[in-house]
Amino acid sequence: MENASSIPVTPVGAGQPVASRGLKLSDTIAILVIGELFAWLLMVVRKGAELAVPQAIMYSLPIVMPLVALGCLWVMAILGRRRPTLFQLGKYAAIGFFNTALDFAIFNSLVLLTNIEPRGARAGLLTTISFTIAVINSYLWNKYWTFRSKGPARVGEFAQFVVVALVGLVLVSGFLTVMTKFIEPPYGLNIRQWANAVKVMSIFISLAWNFSGYKFIVFRTKKVV
Repeated sequence: MENASSIPVTPVGAGQPVASRGLKLSDTIAILVIGELFAWLLMVVRKGAELAVPQAIMYSLPIVMPLVALGCLWVMAILGRRRPTLFQLGKYAAIGFFNTALDFAIFNSLVLLTNIEPRGARAGLLTTISFTIAVINSYLWNKYWTFRSKGPARVGEFAQFVVVALVGLVLVSGFLTVMTKFIEPPYGLNIRQWANAVKVMSIFISLAWNFSGYKFIVFRTKKVV
């Protein structure tokens, strides 16, 4: 009979994926705050981009958006019980939408304040400024909420985050510069509306690249031997 001390004991749950236990109170508060801020930022974007959206819809956003955001994250939390990455992706997407609205709001505010026509290199410059501010916001939310990275913000970690974000910036800024310089606004859009439409197209490029970089490079979970 084997000595009991020689039998390897596997801790409960070791080697198995950690399932999501649903929304915590902190998750609920965070997603409601994100939804509310997202709604108000959309109002800024509407004015800057001169979008013809009925006032009734815009006034309803501060009430509707937090509830929609909470509902979507709740669904991702349920799906995340089997695949925890899905819940993580849901939180990242929520921050992504919020951060995109922040980016757009700053971009359009700069256009209004400076009266610069967002075309070509000037559009690239303005989006670089808005992107830089948004990426700092993104780092803090993703570190402490999405990926639950422990410990204080570190210079090395932030540097990695910035490098990943800069690659995304090059992709987004380059795409915006080329599209606004070489393609005239279609369907009767003015240059501001076209610049914003192109920024919407660039969201998919940015989200795909950044999530992969943040998850597998910046906030990757170190294996404990």
